[in-house]
Amino acid sequence: WDIERVGNATIVFDESATANEILLSYNVSLRTAVVTVFDEYCATVIDEDIVGISQSTSITSSTHGLLDVFLDLKEDAIQQSSIWQDGSGTGTGNVDFCIRVDLRLDDGTDVNFDEHKIHITVGLSTGFDISGVYD
Repeated sequence: WDIERVGNATIVFDESATANEILLSYNVSLRTAVVTVFDEYCATVIDEDIVGISQSTSITSSTHGLLDVFLDLKEDAIQQSSIWQDGSGTGTGNVDFCIRVDLRLDDGTDVNFDEHKIHITVGLSTGFDISGVYD
């Protein structure tokens, strides 16, 4: 029932890829993994219309795998959401949220989880440019 973050969050956004802008990786036990995005207080679930989630697991041993979690920031929706803070005329904004990975039994019972707060700086002068991810 292990969950361990591997490295820091990575920006994978470029002009050819307009989805799955942020990558987080975890070393996990081979169990059912459920990923959820919450507000910055890890209390209120953020809808996938605001931050989309996709995930894939590659097996690394008989007991563990590498879970890659991709986050897709929905530009228009995120700027109208509770996790957005406008930079007040600076040409930037900030997105603050919490990501939680749960390992579950087949009956839906959570056995272990990992939460991390993520802070993203967004440049707005040339569109929606992710300039930094901090956790």
